[in-house]
Amino acid sequence: MDQEYDVIVLGTGVKECILSGLLSVDGLKVLHMDRNEYYGGESTSLNLVQLWKRCKGSDTPPESLGLSKEYNVDMVPKFMMANGPKYGLDDSTVEYIGHALALHRDDSYLDNPAIDMIRRMKVYAESLARFQGESPFIYPLYGLGELPQGFARLSADYGGTYMLNKPECKVEFNENGKAYGVTSEGKTAKGKKIVCDPSYLPGKVKKVGRVARAICLMSHPIPDTNDSHSVQIILPQKQLGRNSDMYVFCCSYAHNVAPKGRYIAFVLTEVETENPQRELKAGIDLLGSVDEIFFDIYDRYEPTNDPVKDNCFVSKSYDATTHFESTVVDVLALYSKITGKEVDLNEDLSAASGAAERIICFECGERIDSIHRLKGHYNQFHPGRDLVCAKCGHWFDQEAFTLHQLLHPISPAGPPSPPAPIQRPYPLQNPAPIQPPLRLQNPGPIQPTTGLSNPARTPAQVRNAELGEYLRALNELNNSDKGCFSCF
Repeated sequence: MDQEYDVIVLGTGVKECILSGLLSVDGLKVLHMDRNEYYGGESTSLNLVQLWKRCKGSDTPPESLGLSKEYNVDMVPKFMMANGPKYGLDDSTVEYIGHALALHRDDSYLDNPAIDMIRRMKVYAESLARFQGESPFIYPLYGLGELPQGFARLSADYGGTYMLNKPECKVEFNENGKAYGVTSEGKTAKGKKIVCDPSYLPGKVKKVGRVARAICLMSHPIPDTNDSHSVQIILPQKQLGRNSDMYVFCCSYAHNVAPKGRYIAFVLTEVETENPQRELKAGIDLLGSVDEIFFDIYDRYEPTNDPVKDNCFVSKSYDATTHFESTVVDVLALYSKITGKEVDLNEDLSAASGAAERIICFECGERIDSIHRLKGHYNQFHPGRDLVCAKCGHWFDQEAFTLHQLLHPISPAGPPSPPAPIQRPYPLQNPAPIQPPLRLQNPGPIQPTTGLSNPARTPAQVRNAELGEYLRALNELNNSDKGCFSCF
């Protein structure tokens, strides 16, 4: 940690991990820390035991609900648009277009210029046609908890450093009130800018509302939805006599978030009364019978600080929506404040899509664009692991390569200094011919032995023992990471 970074990111929620990935791709030196031992923060996905303990205070859910490990329950359930981030209409049509298609959260859009509505409708139409399906939305297998990890891997591919399970993570300020680093376990990492969720800087945010949510485990799809495995229902505020919309979200075992035959439904809305559970009734009534239900309420915060004055960039809490529109807006705004520019989504990230396309040879230290797999005897023992540099011909195995990439990540600015050549105990090029350990032709006559105490071995026994040792040594060589003479 005793280094200086361009940006230190605290918290591994979706927003923070997206920003970490974008900033690393920009070539900034990023350190990403989290007080938890898992990714996701408030937007993580929980198994059944974790959910039960969080909402019911116990860690023993009934066996009838299935295996805990087969659940991945999103704490912030959201679908993603597949392609992005009045005029004589009656009121019901206006509500449908404004809230269900354009995804406005209230009716304030009716007083704004129409251009924003047109852009939102364009995104919806393009998303609907993106995969030639019946929905404009997409959703990751195993839940949204996979998203932060995906962007974390992107950041790591571009040189970002990750540290989980770091207690406290205290932001340090100088005498002028500017943040200059983060301290954890007695060590301080210096950073020019600090990015975090509201929980890391509670003194720089204000409470702006609360979200009520119900998490429902079911054995059937939501009624009247054509037995769909994934559903989003938006109940406009006017239809409910409320000041904000209500959102219903459903996913199932088809998305690897629940055991076979199980469905998970969520109902969320902004809290407007002193009885949040009753406010959710309109959405819960749409679900039909429910096997188990969990109620939860969390506070929403927004930053109050000036990043120019204190170098702190704080994200907003997640709202009740079951789509990513407001999340993306917050990420883009933070990115612009941090970098002073707009996001360029034309960056070619294909180089980060697989280690095989971005490697440094152990021997020559050159960054190369391709690898070749050896064919022959060695492949029988290590299928898929034996690689050879396309430039100098030296080989290395996949496990060692993966470790090397972690220690020497390649950034957009270019490869690091070439590593020192690895000294190997075996020559890899033009090895001397292998000499058998003994002559196998025309063995002498076998002499019988007498006695059972320490008998002398016959030539045949000696020959067989030495041959066995030779074969065992050859087998160990083939099963080691030192190569095989017969491949070269």
